[in-house]
Amino acid sequence: MGKIILYLSSILVLIITSPAQAMTCGHFNTLGGTANTVDQALNSPATEAQAAEFKEIIASHVGDLAFNSFSAKAKALQFVRKNNQLTMLLRESLAMTRAFCIDRINDPVKNVAIEQFDYLLDAIVKKQSEDWGSFEHLSAIASNLNKTLPMMVDKITECFVVTPLDHELDFSYRVTTLEAAQINIDANDLKNERTNYACSHPDIRPLIDRGISMRYSYFDKNRKFVISALIRKSDCNP
Repeated sequence: MGKIILYLSSILVLIITSPAQAMTCGHFNTLGGTANTVDQALNSPATEAQAAEFKEIIASHVGDLAFNSFSAKAKALQFVRKNNQLTMLLRESLAMTRAFCIDRINDPVKNVAIEQFDYLLDAIVKKQSEDWGSFEHLSAIASNLNKTLPMMVDKITECFVVTPLDHELDFSYRVTTLEAAQINIDANDLKNERTNYACSHPDIRPLIDRGISMRYSYFDKNRKFVISALIRKSDCNP
């Protein structure tokens, strides 16, 4: 008898502690009041019950992203937070979750919510990266840098101008004491040195991560071109 009671108790514990079945979109939809179509879902506010369920799902997802802080998604989330766009991201992804759930009643709402959150997260970062790489924005950056130039960066090398290009900034340097024939710079050595510099620089690396390339062009004392090195995002993330 004791063994039977113990066995039944074990079953009861398993039943009590088993996780609840994941909420489906169909159930989620019933929490949404009168929103029965995609248009209604997009044009009406979420109920408190829907917002609470969505918040719990995304809070767990964001925690998972933060745990792997070096992943692309985690870095994208950091970018959104830094630019004060998290509230907008949550609002829009909740609206999209409600809309997609109308036709996906058998899917777990967790899957749909995370899909929409990640999709909009990637879209925001892509749009911001495109804006940062625009000629207008890079012109503004170059203009501010050029206010400090020309400037000696070592005993014989002068940075004399920064030129904005399409998704690229070109830093021009002049070797003030030598002519072109006297300058011997190995292309691979220059590439490696400039890659280490740009990819570790606290002000330059964020630009590179947004898809903006850095070109370092070297000229002789008469401003005759000698050599250049181009540093792309792929160079910092081999």
